[in-house]
Amino acid sequence: MTQTGREPSDLPYFTDDDKFIPRWLADDIRADYNFVTHEKSGEIYVYNDGIYEPRGKVVIEDEAQKRLKDFARQHHINETVKIIKFSTYEKPEKFDNPEHKIAVENGFLDPENRELEDFSPDKIHLTKINAKYDPEADCPKIKEFLSEILPRKI
Repeated sequence: MTQTGREPSDLPYFTDDDKFIPRWLADDIRADYNFVTHEKSGEIYVYNDGIYEPRGKVVIEDEAQKRLKDFARQHHINETVKIIKFSTYEKPEKFDNPEHKIAVENGFLDPENRELEDFSPDKIHLTKINAKYDPEADCPKIKEFLSEILPRKI
């Protein structure tokens, strides 16, 4: 019991006899976040705003600490990180953008057909261009510049 009068079993990550179950905490964190782990490097990525960022381990540790409160122990946190890491491995080629799409502020742009699709945690992208795609946008200065340096009309 802690100074607050709470028992570990008051939290949903402990059994009635106060045994910590790291899978329960890992599942709870994974319900709120999407993670992928690079199979070769072991880096854990977390999905944020359309792309995966290489700060998954930090997010898991922070969330575990918050959720375990007074009962957070380093070995509990480490076990939780390992469970998420081992359950989210992806082959290196999944990180290679095989569809050749570009992540922009408002989705995934296919540069060949200029179609925009919504972000999805099912697609692993690690970078995003800080610009929105607008198919109706006009760029008169760029068109003027290109017409001056290229032999054909744009």
